[in-house]
Amino acid sequence: MHKRLFTFGCSFTRFGWPTWADIMAWDLNIPNQNWGVSGLGNVGLFHRLVECDLKNKFTDDDLIIVLWAHWNREDRYKDHWQAHGNVLQEGYYSSLVKKYWSLDNDIVKNSTAIIAANKMYNINFQSNIIPLLEFEGKSIDLTEKEQRLFEFYKQYISDHTCFDYDRNEAFGQYQYDDHPTVLHHLNFLRDQVYPSLSLEMNYQTVDICHGIHRDIIDMVPLPKNKDLAPIITTMIKEKYNLHYRQPVGF
Repeated sequence: MHKRLFTFGCSFTRFGWPTWADIMAWDLNIPNQNWGVSGLGNVGLFHRLVECDLKNKFTDDDLIIVLWAHWNREDRYKDHWQAHGNVLQEGYYSSLVKKYWSLDNDIVKNSTAIIAANKMYNINFQSNIIPLLEFEGKSIDLTEKEQRLFEFYKQYISDHTCFDYDRNEAFGQYQYDDHPTVLHHLNFLRDQVYPSLSLEMNYQTVDICHGIHRDIIDMVPLPKNKDLAPIITTMIKEKYNLHYRQPVGF
């Protein structure tokens, strides 16, 4: 029986409403830490894995789950992780991208981070938020050199599954956000993660997730830029007596 749960990822792992990592922590009811950071890339995830190990001293009794992120991300630490998502979209790293970005660098740094993590740690389950080297739902065309690089590293990366959900399915009135809903996270955990680990989910956990999902849909519509996280966190604590979103790491 596992004694502790450590989960790693981006916004698919730690978000404004409960994710698969939160649901898993409730279901297993063991000490847990959610190390997800919204917008973080795979180099950042690897750094977080190392930091977590240094602080907690992983053992064979620990359960370590990683949901690898988009490959076109830039991770920098300045006071905190400057995690701003896909650099191919206009935003925080626009000037850096124009001067320094290259797809072959993305291939090398992401592949190396994933391979190193698997050599260093016994990751019990890992998956990807989207297929490798996909952008906006479309595969990226590689040059001959980039294809050689990708094929070289790919053979050393486990054949991970992907988070399977319909991005066009709106979460109630929050139609501006295409992140997985609570039920998407429940299905990912129940259909992909648990079978790989030979675990069975408690029916009470399923009922709670359906209840939280309905509660979020029934909330009064809020402006697009309104931070829903504190509202949802308070609702879950008061109605279900469940806690999550505790900060961890630097």
